[in-house]
This record gives sequence, C-alpha cells and structure tokens, in this order.
Amino acid sequence: SNLIMWQINHNFSSRPDLALTYYPSVYNFFWFVSRTVNLLNSAANFTFPVMAAVKKSLTSALRGAGTKFFLTSVQHDSKDPTLLYFDDFLGDGDVNIEGKLCFTHT
Repeated sequence: SNLIMWQINHNFSSRPDLALTYYPSVYNFFWFVSRTVNLLNSAANFTFPVMAAVKKSLTSALRGAGTKFFLTSVQHDSKDPTLLYFDDFLGDGDVNIEGKLCFTHT
C-alpha cells in the first residue's frame, strides 16, 4: 500500500511506461485503487489493525494528489469546449525519426 500511495502522491503518471509496467491505463489504476478504498471505508472494523492505516493513507492520497491529477488532466474538446474528456492512450504522442508526429492508432 505504501508503494501505491507513493505513486499517487509523486506523479507517477508522468511516465506510465515505467510506473505501470504492463501498460494499463492510469485511469484503470485509479479505478482499482478507488474501489479498494471504497471497500476499506465501508468496513466497520478490521481483523488486522494495519488495514486501518492502509485505509487512512490510501484515502488521503486519493483525496489529495489523486483528485488533483483528475482535475488537471481533464481536456476540452476543440470543437465543443463544453465537452470534456481524458486522454490516456500511450501511442498518441510518438514521433518518427524526422521528429514528425506519427500516430499508432487511427
């Protein structure tokens, strides 16, 4: 849990190819962590006391740096600025040997 909390608090998403070694979306990562935190927050008590510390640290990370990540990564549609989206496709910023953008998707 400390590794997950550290990743959230230290902007691991700036290098998803290193931080998320099997290339899941950073949004999937946050979804899994938030589901875990939701389950921890819904528990009345824990069999192992360390789980209370895990609950506290992950909740704090998501409410702080996790929320900031989402608020700063939202993008506005160029044709309709009232539409918002999140872009997390790793292959949309590649450049070829001449420095020109080359997309790996269509």
